[in-house]
Amino acid sequence: MLRAIEILGIRKPVSIRWANESEMATKPKPGSGFRTTGEHEYTARDEHVIQLLPGRSAEATSKTVLHELAHAASAEAFPSRFAWQRAKLNDLQSFEDEADELAGVLAHLRPVT
Repeated sequence: MLRAIEILGIRKPVSIRWANESEMATKPKPGSGFRTTGEHEYTARDEHVIQLLPGRSAEATSKTVLHELAHAASAEAFPSRFAWQRAKLNDLQSFEDEADELAGVLAHLRPVT
């Protein structure tokens, strides 16, 4: 996981924890049929908190971790967490597509074994 954080250029602290679906159901989701398996939050404490749905395979969880880390990297490219949140809400599908693409490029890292 540290290698992915380094490659993505994430400078702020990252915390990862398990969460149930109801804890992750508060944010807008793109399109119908979308299922949340992870969620990234850029907090007021200037850190990234990633929540993961438990009970999935190491491969599936790795893909989700990389996807959420891609959101963390994207967030840090904006001047503030609010600017990132506004931009993401205005074009949610593009942000999700970008995170999926980066997760695919970094899939060889397998942060969860």
